[in-house]
Amino acid sequence: MMYYAITYLAPLFAALIGLKLPDIDLAPVFPFRHRSAWTHGPLPALIVLLLDILHPEYHYSWIALLAGLAIHLLADCFPRRWHGMAMINFRPWNRTLKAMGSFWFIAVGSFVSGYVCWVRF
Repeated sequence: MMYYAITYLAPLFAALIGLKLPDIDLAPVFPFRHRSAWTHGPLPALIVLLLDILHPEYHYSWIALLAGLAIHLLADCFPRRWHGMAMINFRPWNRTLKAMGSFWFIAVGSFVSGYVCWVRF
């Protein structure tokens, strides 16, 4: 009975983690600013894809994490205004994308996450 509970609850928790994962750059222990290119682009999806290939026993959890990631990034495509913290930055380098570049960077990250989720499912 416990096995079935873990089997169904693990992907649920993974999806919830995926919904919050890009905002890990808000934690004070990381040297990133909010909307970091390292957490709000295609890189996390590619890392999760690699983890899925290396650890297929957690396949459905990786897929759920990708789905949560895609949803979060899609929501980040539509901030109130494209200025300040809404822009994608490449810390530790002092480089920040403009509004349209930030939109497309986040949109590509969302698309890659959703596409990998779809193809791997």
